[in-house]
Amino acid sequence: MPILVPPDWNLLTFAFIAASVAGFTPGPNNTICMVSSASVGVFRTLPFAWGVTVGFPFMLAAVGFGLGGVLIAHPSLHLVIKIIGALFLLHLAWKIARARAPIKKTAPQLLGFWQAFFFQWINPKAIAIAFSLIATYTRPAPALFADITYLMFITTLVSISATLTWTLFGAGIGRLLKTAKALAIFNGVMGLLLALSIVPIFLL
Repeated sequence: MPILVPPDWNLLTFAFIAASVAGFTPGPNNTICMVSSASVGVFRTLPFAWGVTVGFPFMLAAVGFGLGGVLIAHPSLHLVIKIIGALFLLHLAWKIARARAPIKKTAPQLLGFWQAFFFQWINPKAIAIAFSLIATYTRPAPALFADITYLMFITTLVSISATLTWTLFGAGIGRLLKTAKALAIFNGVMGLLLALSIVPIFLL
C-alpha cells in the first residue's frame, strides 16, 4: 500500500517550511480571515477558517492524485515538473519579498464553511501552492501517493495554524503590516525563507 512507504524526513521538512511560508503570508484566505475577524468577530469568522482548513488539503489531494497518474505512467516527467514547480516557487518568493502594498481593512462579505471550501478551487494562490508542493516535494512512484498523503497532513496543520493566527490576531497583524517598513521586513524574510527552502530539493 502506498501509505506504508516510509517518509523522506528531509523532503518533508523543507515541504513544511515552504507550505508554512506560503500559508502564513498575505493572500485571499488570510486576508478574509483577518478582515472578517476585525469586522464581525472571531466566532462568525471560524466557519470560513474551518472551510479553508478542510478545503485546501482536499483540493491538494485531487490535484496530486490526478497528477500522480501521469507521473506513474511517465516517471521521467517528475524531474521536469519538479523544476517547473521550483521555478514558480522562486517567482512567488520574489513577489512576496518585493510586496509593499499595505493590506486594506475593508469590510468583507461574510463567507461560511462551504463557500470557503469551494473557494479554494478559484483561489489562484491556493491552486498555485498545491501544484507547486505536489510537483516539487514528492518522490517518483511507488512513494508518490504516500508523499501526497504526507503533504495533506502538513497542509492541514499549516492551514489550521495560519487561519487561526490571522483570525485571532488579525487586527494586531493588520496594524503591524500597515507601515511600509514593517511590511517590507516581514515580506522580505518570508520571501527569503521560501527561496531557501527550494535549494535542497534537488539534492534529495
